[in-house]
Amino acid sequence: MNAIIQIYAGFTTLEKRGFVKYLKAKNKRNDTKNLALLKLLDKGKAKSASTILYPNQDKGAFHALCKRVHDSLVDFVASQSFASESQKDMETLKLLLASRLFFEKKHFKTAFKTLKKAERKAKTLENFSILSEIYHTKIQYAHANPSWSLQRVIRDYEVNKLLLEQDFQLNMAYANIKENLVKYPKKPVESIIAEAFSHFKVKINQDLTYKSVFQLMEITATLGKLQRDFYSIAPYMAELFAAVRQKGSVPPQQKYYYLNILYLLAVTDFRNKKFDSSKRKLQEIENEIKTAKKGTYDALKHKLGVMHALNALYTSHIDNALAILKLASKASLNAQLLLAMCYFQKEWFSEANAVLTQLNKTDRWYEKKMDWIWVLKKNIMEILLFIELDKLDIVLNRLTRFSKNFSAPLRIIGEERVLIFMDLVKTYYEAPHLVTDDRFKERVEKSFDWVGNDQEDIFVMSFYAWLKSKIERKKLYQVTLELVS
Repeated sequence: MNAIIQIYAGFTTLEKRGFVKYLKAKNKRNDTKNLALLKLLDKGKAKSASTILYPNQDKGAFHALCKRVHDSLVDFVASQSFASESQKDMETLKLLLASRLFFEKKHFKTAFKTLKKAERKAKTLENFSILSEIYHTKIQYAHANPSWSLQRVIRDYEVNKLLLEQDFQLNMAYANIKENLVKYPKKPVESIIAEAFSHFKVKINQDLTYKSVFQLMEITATLGKLQRDFYSIAPYMAELFAAVRQKGSVPPQQKYYYLNILYLLAVTDFRNKKFDSSKRKLQEIENEIKTAKKGTYDALKHKLGVMHALNALYTSHIDNALAILKLASKASLNAQLLLAMCYFQKEWFSEANAVLTQLNKTDRWYEKKMDWIWVLKKNIMEILLFIELDKLDIVLNRLTRFSKNFSAPLRIIGEERVLIFMDLVKTYYEAPHLVTDDRFKERVEKSFDWVGNDQEDIFVMSFYAWLKSKIERKKLYQVTLELVS
């Protein structure tokens, strides 16, 4: 049952509709309970699903139902994957296999033509494994084609062999970075990346595939996010993108990876407060999406909305951000949390509370669905909001819970600043009149080790702005913009 919840919770609204349609087509009886189980999951009634669906406590039947739904989920995900990227690889493999059959039957003209088509597709897809098989076939039948030079085919094979080896090295470096991210959470981002690249002899150049660049950028951005240090990863992101630019025009089959690469760069620019650059990249992505087949980039579209809102929020256009998020919040937890944050910045605390009240699942559920950092932000915002709404009976309990749940993880990653900030929040909660006292101001200044405006994390600044606005008796949004700019 846990596996079903995890997989199904990770579906977008569109994917959930697709899965329901898939089950309806698969169901041969009217009394099948699989659709009813999904409705209960959507309502957050997973724990009581067995008793609702089987009042007679038939645990065997419920277990069988869960197994059928789980198997259907796996089949659905596999078919979705096959229908997208993997289908292109399968088409190329089919051409290769067809050419081999033609060779066996001595239909050489058709075989050469089919194999050439397969080679062209494999190169476009940058699939070095399939290309290796294609060159094996070309070497085997080179004697049958006078226009082929065996030495040239062997050279092509050797070049592809090097690219395939580089791809393996890159995958090992990628895995190494992920492993070290867990092992050494305090280790500087640039050290983890540099050591992995050096050990596995990874060279950043135009020979890297679009997929490889995307994977490296994704793990690099994850490092930056977890350590709240997008400043240090920016040079690596720029170097990787330069390698992509060197490849020339982007083949249609690689647009998915290219647009996601652009998105990661837009996020990095935003986190480094380069808002204009971030906006330009988002616009380039949107221009590409406009000409794409409907539904191709739905997941990316939702993320674009959040990024547009973030850029608007931190460039004095908070009302534009609100307009975007009101439309996007139903489809995205990120958008929902950001909508609450915008209301909070405008000091519309009741509206912010109304949004956060809808996020009523457990922290563990949200951590699985989103990530630990998202849960941390949500908890901090809730505590600040309870203080603003004078729900002081709740505040002390939430501060205690915050310390219990987040102290150890924050210390592990070297983010004691958050704990210091929450300690200052507790002081304000207990004695609000002290906030304008010179001794409190001095305590605040000595409590934080700022790394400079360029390097400081934008979300760290946003939470600090709340405390600073109390000290200076200014509007929160005004102080936030002053800090960020």
